[in-house]
Amino acid sequence: LELPGQTFVRLDGDTTVVLQRLNDQGVELALAKGSLYVSRGNGAGPAMVQTFGGAVELGGSSMARIGTDDRRTQIDVKVAKGSAEMRAEKTAIAVPEGKTLVWTKSGSRHDAWGASRYDEFDRWNQTRENTVRGYTYPTAVSSSAIGAYELEGNGTWVMIDGYQAWR
Repeated sequence: LELPGQTFVRLDGDTTVVLQRLNDQGVELALAKGSLYVSRGNGAGPAMVQTFGGAVELGGSSMARIGTDDRRTQIDVKVAKGSAEMRAEKTAIAVPEGKTLVWTKSGSRHDAWGASRYDEFDRWNQTRENTVRGYTYPTAVSSSAIGAYELEGNGTWVMIDGYQAWR
């Protein structure tokens, strides 16, 4: 899901999420079950994911995976890029790049996390992230055009009556 400000939300299988707010002040999602990635673009509004244990807010230009277990006893916040913060009741726990926050009602801990610990969803997400963030827009396409990176390898630009068109 591509949102304004080049913020992307990617869902793992069997994930349930509700889009609670989407406006010029940012995006707020509610994660009911499963796991999702949020990748916040440069200059994008705030991105927040509500969970049963609190809210996870991403720092600027950050990418994090937020997930819950099936029993709703644990939340994992894995930061691939930038930073995130989990706020629950009276606490705020910072999660730096390359770390996982494992949160439960009885406490929390930080673990290391990185490419060597990626699963299939992490690897797929990283491939998508490299595609969308590394895309060089052709001169015929505005850099604000949503989804333009999907054109790559699926046709060509042609001139029709003096205008650039995709075929």
